Amino acid sequence: SAESVVIYLPVLPGQDMPAPSEGAAFERIAARLHGRDTVLITEASRKRLGPFARVPDVLCATFEEAMEWFRQHHWIP
Repeated sequence: SAESVVIYLPVLPGQDMPAPSEGAAFERIAARLHGRDTVLITEASRKRLGPFARVPDVLCATFEEAMEWFRQHHWIP
C-alpha cells in the first residue's frame, strides 16, 4: 500500500559488499511489480550490488544524499 519503498543496505565492517537481506530483496521486487518507486541507500557502489539490488530507481550512497533527493522531489520539506 506504500507509494514508494526506501531500503538501507549497510556495508558490514571489513566487507566491500552490502549485507545480504532476503527481506529487503523481496520488498524491492514487490515494489517494482506494483509500480512503486524504490530508493536504495548503501555505501556500496552499483558494481558491488547483486542482481536484485540493481532494481532500485534511485541509488544513494548516504542518508544525507537520500535526504537531499527527498527534498528535491518534495517528499519532505
